[in-house]
Amino acid sequence: MSTESGGDLTEKYLSLVPLDENSYKPDIELLERYHAYSAELLRLSLAGLGVIGFLVTSKLVTYSAVKICLALSVILFGVSAGGALGHRYLSSDGIHHLIKAVRLSKLRNLDEKRIKDQDSQMKEKYERSWKYLRLSCVSLALGAMAIALGFVIAAIL
Repeated sequence: MSTESGGDLTEKYLSLVPLDENSYKPDIELLERYHAYSAELLRLSLAGLGVIGFLVTSKLVTYSAVKICLALSVILFGVSAGGALGHRYLSSDGIHHLIKAVRLSKLRNLDEKRIKDQDSQMKEKYERSWKYLRLSCVSLALGAMAIALGFVIAAIL
């Protein structure tokens, strides 16, 4: 099933199309950096949940206003963790569509419609992953502020 002979490769055999690593390597490296960033957001979100768990079990929280702040921060840290995981999933799916488009472009009988379809799916996945990444960042910051507000309220009361 050579691409040089003009044979039509189906989806099943598309992975057999040889690729030049340089055609997608910068994209993979950028993806790895974004994944490292979202992994750090996930780690911080889970650490924040751990801090809240410690505060609740150690009976340091006695005022209802502080409990409300901590409950809000639990929700926000959970949203942040979910956003980080959503970003990782969607951006990985986006790179899949990029590599598939590159492979389709290497075929002898180019199917421009399929290449454009893969390109639009890639862009859509990246745009959605970017929204999840922003959601994760904002939720993490707001969760940290909610914990800080809880400490301020506890100090005042």
